[in-house]
Amino acid sequence: MTTYSRQVVLGDTLALEVDIKDATGKNADADSTPQVGITDSSGVVQRAMSLIDVVHLSVGRYRLNYTVPVTGELGIWVDHWRAVLNGITTEAYLSFDVMSASAEITAAGDQIGDSPRITYSEEEIIGINILMAELKARLSNDVRVETVDAYGNTTYIECAVFTNEELTW
Repeated sequence: MTTYSRQVVLGDTLALEVDIKDATGKNADADSTPQVGITDSSGVVQRAMSLIDVVHLSVGRYRLNYTVPVTGELGIWVDHWRAVLNGITTEAYLSFDVMSASAEITAAGDQIGDSPRITYSEEEIIGINILMAELKARLSNDVRVETVDAYGNTTYIECAVFTNEELTW
């Protein structure tokens, strides 16, 4: 199994990616394939600096699929990238977390970016409705607009400036 987060379980494969940017901040291809070295949490080199298995994905983006040994150290490992862009060598030290299978985090329950689950008690709804009525009055939110219907009769249509959902937020 390949994971694209910066967490990996012993024995699994991790997709390590790097973006190379030029002086203006735009992605740019390196002069040659970048090199990657990996050091475990004890400081032991697990992969010497090499361009072997580094794949060019798109302009300025490179990936190395690395399988963490089953007998590897738990903790924070470092992936050291070295690239040459326009004749200038640049380096980046990134990190990833190696965990045991029992420590694997699964996505259960709410996640960042999910819509909030908001529930109100009956008393809170009554209070919000009172505050919303006062806010609508203060903002002159409920406006009546004069219009002429299909038969030429003048009628008034209620036209709210803000919806109830906007006022609630």
